[in-house]
Amino acid sequence: MTGEIPDTITDQAVAAAVNIVFCLPNVYIKQGMFPAHTRAIALFPERREMPQFTLALDKFNHYSTSINHLLVAGNRVDVQSYEAIWQIISEGVHRTHPFYGHFEIQKGSENVKEQADWIAGQISARKIKHTFLITSQWHMPRVFLTLSKSLIINGMGQTTIIEPVAAPVDWFAPIPGGDGTSPNDEVFKEMRRIADYQKKGHVATLEELRDYVHFICSMAT
Repeated sequence: MTGEIPDTITDQAVAAAVNIVFCLPNVYIKQGMFPAHTRAIALFPERREMPQFTLALDKFNHYSTSINHLLVAGNRVDVQSYEAIWQIISEGVHRTHPFYGHFEIQKGSENVKEQADWIAGQISARKIKHTFLITSQWHMPRVFLTLSKSLIINGMGQTTIIEPVAAPVDWFAPIPGGDGTSPNDEVFKEMRRIADYQKKGHVATLEELRDYVHFICSMAT
């Protein structure tokens, strides 16, 4: 049938999904979804790239009257990593913030799926309806699609707004803490990872992403 997505994940479907995720911020603006509606920030740190932390902390501190939860996914199963993240967050949140201390940090994770499942659990437990999703630009499509799948599995695929806010990167510079590759290199690897993890059921499909965009566009401003 025309418009159906085949069971086998194609490169074209992955490319379309990535393109939609990159375009989503314009959809939210058109629908009148502004920061005042947001209740939480979900941060997926990748290799301790500091712009992600800076962006998350700036938004948490600036929108202190509306954003009352800061949820930080664990970077790896590593106590030192957890302690380093805790120090960055605890020192970066203004002491005068009305929700100072309302931040949760996952104690490690093996992969993006574990991060997404934990974040989805936090969103569900706190009945959060609108969340800023923050990670690096090159990592955003896979993180967004993985979190979307976790929310779908938990019955929240069309009840929770996840708004991607990508932290800027130097597109051709080596990623801090990486193996010398740049975001320009990684974005192509991410597309292959999306295809692979879709087959395992860890990542939302193009059809599921389209359903989510339809949900967003059908909401009243």
